Amino acid sequence: MGTKERRLAEREHIRKIIFDAASDIIIEDGFEKLSIRKIADRIEYSPGVIYNYFKDKNEIVERIIAENIKRICDSMLSLGLQEMSPKAALELGLTRFAGIMLENRQQYKAIMLSGMNVSLFREDKSETGRLSELLIGVLKNGKDSGVFDVRSEEIAAMLLIASVFGLLNTLVQEEIEDEKTQALLIESHVEILVRGVSGHS
Repeated sequence: MGTKERRLAEREHIRKIIFDAASDIIIEDGFEKLSIRKIADRIEYSPGVIYNYFKDKNEIVERIIAENIKRICDSMLSLGLQEMSPKAALELGLTRFAGIMLENRQQYKAIMLSGMNVSLFREDKSETGRLSELLIGVLKNGKDSGVFDVRSEEIAAMLLIASVFGLLNTLVQEEIEDEKTQALLIESHVEILVRGVSGHS
């Protein structure tokens, strides 16, 4: 590994421990008690080092949110949902979405407790915009083929994601960490959601 690669690896390592420390402090004490000084004490670095990466605590949480959303979008957009049947695409998409969110449950919990705005349905061409377009497209394909019965694909997509967030909040807040239990609850939840948008003809 060359000097440049080592520096990049070190920067990523420091960013990660800053994110992890900030997440832990938010969970333990609340977002209001989060400070650069507390993070510095937790990771045993000087506050100046953290300020080399972020201007304040808000930017730290904003970056945690942005990087988690990017991770979700990258994974979801790589699934090839457009090539699947609408029902299979919706089942896989919602299941994978829930699973990805739980991969970093400490940061997810911190994001929810921070009270900062998290939107997967921004009206732009960003990754989150493409993600919402993907889900809406799956619902539209299903509606056009008679598989799904929804009044509005946009509203249905928002409600489906909101429902998955509700399940995730329960899993995280109730500290349900057993993987088999998590998988069963996610599978059952997704099954109910897909059945709810499916046509009955």
